[in-house]
Amino acid sequence: MKFDIKIVETDKEFQSCLSIRRHVFIIEQNIPESIEMDDHKIDAIYYLATLAGKPVGTARYRKS
Repeated sequence: MKFDIKIVETDKEFQSCLSIRRHVFIIEQNIPESIEMDDHKIDAIYYLATLAGKPVGTARYRKS
């Protein structure tokens, strides 16, 4: 099993990241959407992990 991890470059990739975060944090962990979806407030680099071309994970990095 090989995962591909890349820096997000397109809106489609960014939307995949948001979809994963909604599922994991908002639905599964009951984090309020107002807290989790703060992308308009921060400057971050987003990463997308795929397996066989399917988005399966995401991360974001920002300097503090």
